Amino acid sequence: MNDSVIIIGAGHGGTTCSAALRSNGYQGSITLIGNESHPPYHRPPLSKTQLQPDAPPSPPLLRADTFFEKNNITLKLGEHVTSVDPKSKQVHTESESLTYDTLILATGSSPLLPPVSGLQSCRKYTIQKLDDVHLLKKALMRPKHILILGGGFIGLETAASLHQLGHRVSLFEREERLLSRVCCPTLSDYFQSLHQQQGVAIHCQTEAMEVRESGEKIELLTAAGDGFVGDEIIIGTGSTPHVDLARHAGLTLSNGIDVNAFNQSSDPNIFAIGDCCNQWSERYDHSIRLESVQNAVDQAKTVAAHLCGQPRKHPITPWFWTDQYDVKLQMAGIKHAVTHQIIRGTPTPGNAFSIWHFSHQRLQAVDAINDSRAYNIGKKLIEKELPVPIEALNNPELDLKTLLASAEAQ
Repeated sequence: MNDSVIIIGAGHGGTTCSAALRSNGYQGSITLIGNESHPPYHRPPLSKTQLQPDAPPSPPLLRADTFFEKNNITLKLGEHVTSVDPKSKQVHTESESLTYDTLILATGSSPLLPPVSGLQSCRKYTIQKLDDVHLLKKALMRPKHILILGGGFIGLETAASLHQLGHRVSLFEREERLLSRVCCPTLSDYFQSLHQQQGVAIHCQTEAMEVRESGEKIELLTAAGDGFVGDEIIIGTGSTPHVDLARHAGLTLSNGIDVNAFNQSSDPNIFAIGDCCNQWSERYDHSIRLESVQNAVDQAKTVAAHLCGQPRKHPITPWFWTDQYDVKLQMAGIKHAVTHQIIRGTPTPGNAFSIWHFSHQRLQAVDAINDSRAYNIGKKLIEKELPVPIEALNNPELDLKTLLASAEAQ
């Protein structure tokens, strides 16, 4: 194996893939291209601890500074790839052209700006890159009233972080409940109560129609005709996959770059991993594009193993987490075709509890609030596709370890 691999994207997926190739014995050249000037870093802290005034300039690095040189990985930072030519197997940047045998696209996603009048030209902030956080922190040197568009994880994590730093926060969600894309109504209600108890103003079923600057203030007008005034506005309304390079290269796309179980695209020499790809799941019987660190890392390892002659299909059993105030939500699986759910514990702020989601007799997903045991056991049951007696889960006295042992013994 003396061919060359080029990886576009130096986030969690791309960096992990470069490391996994070497640990699996790959001997060819590896070039990792990132469009940020910073060495590859952990992204989850951006909406949490990195907003603290005394946070270090950068979150923890994904690999030590010396890792890439020691492992003969060429790291190119601050480089923008302009095009990919599958026929000549070349990657073109603003400064050079590079030839590959295998190309891995780990291009991630970018913040999705909603179609709100005035938003494109208005002063605004997003939280996706380290430079985004640096800009935001400069604007938050004194307590302010912050408007946040979007009631997903990024919006809520940011709201919690900024409220704890002494800012007044108003959050606006177009849908009827928070986290509607990823959570059940019980969890949506829980997080709305949690934030409201802390003092965050939550406005669901509230669609922003116009945003404009008025002096140093930001004015927001809703579809219902209500007006709100804040000092800054942060956009957390989801993301869109970076697929421009793939589109111009002629790859098949549908809500991302279509890939098979080995993360191989419609071009057999090009793979895609992380937020930018859309992968068919045999377990859930539909294509899935996941925006999570865990998914990017797992897919990176799948590709590395495949290129090193150790092919294994990517097992899509996703897991996620979020930290807000003193609450940790851990989620395993995907709530697909759910027919019923079982709640263990009391789902109100201050209590630990878990929610078990079933499609008929099959456990599809588990959500756990401050209950790592329920999360870990539920995750194992899902991964191993073990039978779960629904009636037993209804018993609050049930020892979940006993449940797992019984399921594994069958």
